[in-house]
Amino acid sequence: MRKLTGVEARSGYTKEFGFNKDWKKQGALCGYEHCIELMFLTEKSTKISCPIFGHNCPGGKEMVKKCIVGKKRFIPKERFKKG
Repeated sequence: MRKLTGVEARSGYTKEFGFNKDWKKQGALCGYEHCIELMFLTEKSTKISCPIFGHNCPGGKEMVKKCIVGKKRFIPKERFKKG
């Protein structure tokens, strides 16, 4: 997989669906943030629902279990748009 730029890593619109190992360095919330908006979204949460975004995690239930950001329910202030 090619390296994603910082914007691609957080945009949700990409053709790359693999895990982004540089997600922390790029300021993303997880290794799948770059493609999470393209994943299926169910009305009710399931074992594979992303604890941050709600969509089905491409990493499956094992990834959801070890989701660091999701467990803390912490999204950095700088990720919110101001103004």
